[in-house]
Amino acid sequence: MTTNVTLTNGLANGSPEFIDACDLERKISNLQDYFEAFAAAVALADRCESELAVMNGPLLQGPQSGPGFDRDRYFENKRAIIDSTQIYFRWMNMAGRDGAMTLYHIAETFRVVKTLLHRCATLHEFVSEQVVNDLSREFARAFPDAEMLRDAVGHSAELTEDNEARAKNSTNEILDLPGLRSEAKGLYIAPHLMGRKFVATKGTRNSPGRQVGYDLTQANVAIIRSIEARLIAEFQKPEEPMQKRHIEAMIAKIREQTPPPQS
Repeated sequence: MTTNVTLTNGLANGSPEFIDACDLERKISNLQDYFEAFAAAVALADRCESELAVMNGPLLQGPQSGPGFDRDRYFENKRAIIDSTQIYFRWMNMAGRDGAMTLYHIAETFRVVKTLLHRCATLHEFVSEQVVNDLSREFARAFPDAEMLRDAVGHSAELTEDNEARAKNSTNEILDLPGLRSEAKGLYIAPHLMGRKFVATKGTRNSPGRQVGYDLTQANVAIIRSIEARLIAEFQKPEEPMQKRHIEAMIAKIREQTPPPQS
């Protein structure tokens, strides 16, 4: 749920600082939307995982041999169940890709929030730039691959358009991932979910390819929720004192404009 933040009380309507404060309000709202989007991506993966556990149950039950066991029918049913589960794996990968893009959007919006706050001198009395910068750094430490993941997801076709591009975005690292341990050289991993780790390999203009990723888990939702709560609390600080100051200024202006009573 989005919490409204008001930062424009008392600022001169139409002034550069007022415009920046309006933009800041919108960016904080955008951040909250992105926080919700990441939580929704994790929730989708959770739901798919639960559905898969139910659907896979019949594969682990029932007689495997003995009287009355129809081997052909058993494997026919097994293939049908496996086929019907594929959409859930696709949805989980979709959640992983959306989560990766959302992490990048959060990082970029944090950057804009810091810039706008720095330009709003009036807010510095109430909102700590240090606190906001610390929260941005905390997010970056939790999700250090946000930008590389955005590139891997958003440009996946380009990253393998020819052998040169594929080699540039492959890795020589030893990989130890859910379902994959490899010491192969020049291994390219397309962006996808392995267990609950969304992974890819990605290089840059100046560095060789390496593994990048993040965990699509409730633990990371908790990290983001904690950052969100402290960020909103910081930006709610100006509302009451700036509103009070604005009202006092209006009262003073009215008094100035009111002629003294005639004796």
